[in-house]
Amino acid sequence: MVNSILGARLTGAANAVLAGLSSDEALAVGAVVDGAPTSADLPTSAPVALLTKVQGTMQGEVLLVIDAELAGPLRDRGPDGLVGASEPIVGAMVAAMDAESTSLDELSADVALARVDGKPDVCHLPLTVAGRVRAVLVFRVVDRHVEPVPAPVALTADLSRIGLLRDVSLSVTVELGRSNITIQELLSLAPGAVVELDREVGSLADLLVNGTLIARGEVVVVENTYGIRISEIIS
Repeated sequence: MVNSILGARLTGAANAVLAGLSSDEALAVGAVVDGAPTSADLPTSAPVALLTKVQGTMQGEVLLVIDAELAGPLRDRGPDGLVGASEPIVGAMVAAMDAESTSLDELSADVALARVDGKPDVCHLPLTVAGRVRAVLVFRVVDRHVEPVPAPVALTADLSRIGLLRDVSLSVTVELGRSNITIQELLSLAPGAVVELDREVGSLADLLVNGTLIARGEVVVVENTYGIRISEIIS
């Protein structure tokens, strides 16, 4: 779900696009909608799409799908076609998102929308005239801006005393896997018997401290003893 801060940035990006498009009717910016647009949400007049990749505070892709009546005047603005004429519009759009464009390409609407169909972190925003969709902005972006969270005072106080526990011994166990056997199978165990575990060959082993799983890693040999090389810390 799009939060209010991200929604405001995307609406600002849509207003920047609105200012750069030439239309004989006043375009209006609609509300941000979660998910990719359906065919009913798209312009009906031979739509084309512009794809830009963005990086910065936001990272991902943005599609601008516009109808033929909006695309035509853009193509006529200069010798570089639709992409060249759209660069200032796209530049203003990504600037409103606190990001920058790394590429800009023209695609057919079908090909462009196939890139976002069923993908996570997708939302769209229509540009309309009297309820008729003339253009759609489709965002597949991740907001990388994270506000710092101050550490709670009580937690800071507790951490200041952690040195008191540094010499406490803990029991460390490495677990390769587990298995369930019957009492009959248990009684039949003998040297040379094989007990099959529930973990595939090459899987990471579990590292438990006082019975609590804290990490996973691969079993290694250190001189003449076994060890475990940590690959993953469990939060």
